Amino acid sequence: MSKWLIGIFRLKERSMLKLARLMTVIALLGFCAPQVSGQGLNAAKHKYPRVGPVQPVINFDIGNDFTEGLAISNRGNVYVGIAFSGRIMRIDSRGVASEVTNIDPTEESIILLGLAVDERENVYAAVWGFAEGLTGVWKVQPDGTAELYAAMPLGSIPNAMVFDILGNLYVTDSSAGAVWRIARGSREAKIWAQDDLLGGPNFGANGIALYGNDIYVINFDMGRIVSIPIHWNRSAGAPRVYVEDSRIVNGDGIAFDIFGNAYVGVQGPSSSIVRVSPDREVETIVTFPDDLPYATNPVFGMRGERTTIYVTIDGSWDLVKVDVGVPGYPVFKR
Repeated sequence: MSKWLIGIFRLKERSMLKLARLMTVIALLGFCAPQVSGQGLNAAKHKYPRVGPVQPVINFDIGNDFTEGLAISNRGNVYVGIAFSGRIMRIDSRGVASEVTNIDPTEESIILLGLAVDERENVYAAVWGFAEGLTGVWKVQPDGTAELYAAMPLGSIPNAMVFDILGNLYVTDSSAGAVWRIARGSREAKIWAQDDLLGGPNFGANGIALYGNDIYVINFDMGRIVSIPIHWNRSAGAPRVYVEDSRIVNGDGIAFDIFGNAYVGVQGPSSSIVRVSPDREVETIVTFPDDLPYATNPVFGMRGERTTIYVTIDGSWDLVKVDVGVPGYPVFKR
């Protein structure tokens, strides 16, 4: 490629990064947060809005199976993955639930983990397969047509996913202690970052989120959030410990609000949502009742529910929500 073409490419990349930074600044200034009332966050004094009660959303009547993956589209459709059956359910804006697809009709070959959704309502599913040709990221079209979009090696555990502003998809691997990257326009998964900080004795890198120009990954076993800078050319910077705390051991999913607070869904017989402030103060803000164990993925709602966190969970309900009083950070769609 000629030098001038390389220069144009780099200029485009830098312009997109500047746009990403501008959107972050706008979010932090609160221009995209009309739902915050006069009791809104005072970041300096850590005066947070009151967290609302846990509200049930739906029970799919799935017996011993459990919900895991969760994604919410720009249109407000909520997509929920059912782990062992491989089913992906859609709850529309009217609250009507329907099955989009079933990736594993035999209910024997895969575990369906994280979900992501693009602006065209295509759903991407992280699939942990137990036979060749199943493990990786699957793409499910709105009509339910499903195909393996980007294969990963047998033995990998693709878990959670997030898009960056350019449409690249990042996927955690809980087995390898790594993050894979699928470039926009590509169907090839390549290791983007791998580090001991992302590994664990059983289950390492799990939930993933984007905030500013950094990727944040939850290490399930270690109770650790690891931040990884994204360089201008989309390569990974050196992973570093953002916070480590016993209250986020078994942390499954992570989401950010516009002020940089991280919300972690923590699994266990007594599950919780834990908030980590930008200066690393850790606080349990929701403790779920005994009939709602194993909270997994927290995801902020869209449209009129931008201050509401949805959570997939086991027990008497399969999906619940709670209003934390602060809008979520924008989640980019491919």
